[in-house]
Amino acid sequence: MDFAGQKLSERICVVLIMIGAVVSFGVGYVLADFSMMMKTYAGFVGVTFLLVGPDWPFYNRDPIKWREHPKEDGDGSPTSTDSKTRSGDAQKQEGESLRRRR
Repeated sequence: MDFAGQKLSERICVVLIMIGAVVSFGVGYVLADFSMMMKTYAGFVGVTFLLVGPDWPFYNRDPIKWREHPKEDGDGSPTSTDSKTRSGDAQKQEGESLRRRR
């Protein structure tokens, strides 16, 4: 589920729960039956869960574009374009300063 899908899912959930509360209160008031009110509300909660629980395709309309994985050297470490362009002396100095910090 992408970010826009999460927002849509939350909006659907809030709207359906509010509608369910109002409708179930009305049913309970008209019928003067508390258990019918709770059953009606539970039905709305169940329908809401079926709509927002699973990752339905309409929640994935704006997929996230991930960055590409960096290419690796033969030893398994990722390559850095920065290290290829710098001179060997600069790399040695940086390595020595890192060792001193530890």
